Amino acid sequence: MNKELIEKLSAIREYLTSLTQVTDVKKLADLVRQKSPTMWRNYKELFPYMTVEQQSKSMMIHLMDGLYDVATGKDYLTGAVTRKVPRMLADLDVIAENLNKGNSGTAKIGSGSGS
Repeated sequence: MNKELIEKLSAIREYLTSLTQVTDVKKLADLVRQKSPTMWRNYKELFPYMTVEQQSKSMMIHLMDGLYDVATGKDYLTGAVTRKVPRMLADLDVIAENLNKGNSGTAKIGSGSGS
């Protein structure tokens, strides 16, 4: 088990969970703007332990920043958090299991796990 990777995974999990608890879209957008760059870097370090599908879903963390337009008030962020974050959390469970076993994602998970 790689302690540093587990810590990064835990930070991502905390961040994603916090997104689901914010009810004000402006506060949600601020949180995404502040934290997404760091969380994206953390996710990228987990790529060797992820399937291609999980990697694809993880990119949502990088894209969330553009889903709320302050000027127009158009909110696509809330829907994305509601739909995507639970799947991303499920993927993190699978990745954590892999890290604890010391396996790479493609070697043990196969494709499509955690969707």
